[in-house]
Amino acid sequence: MTPHIEAGRGDYAETVLLPGDPERAQWMAETFLEAPRCVNRRRGALGFTGRFRGKPVSIQATGIGVSSFLIYAHELLDYHGVKTLIRTGTSGGLSDDVPLRGLVISSEVRAESAVSGQVFGL
Repeated sequence: MTPHIEAGRGDYAETVLLPGDPERAQWMAETFLEAPRCVNRRRGALGFTGRFRGKPVSIQATGIGVSSFLIYAHELLDYHGVKTLIRTGTSGGLSDDVPLRGLVISSEVRAESAVSGQVFGL
């Protein structure tokens, strides 16, 4: 148990998907995971663990913004034995080349924030 996550050690899989929205976390768990179980409800940031194609996977809502994301990332990595974090979510775009509800998969990221530079070396 940590300040923002009520789950115990071993409740999270080594791979965790991180949507911002708790309702999206629940939808993802109910839609994609086999036998999902809720492992966190603290502060309304729902977390679930189940199996995807037979492999253990967790989903944890992070709330809005990089500050909230970093709190959950820190606790998952440093206290819950998580090895891989995958940010999932939505974004807006200005390009006419991408249709509404289009899918974009990033191969690189560029961030110009102090947090990105200090934490990730970007």
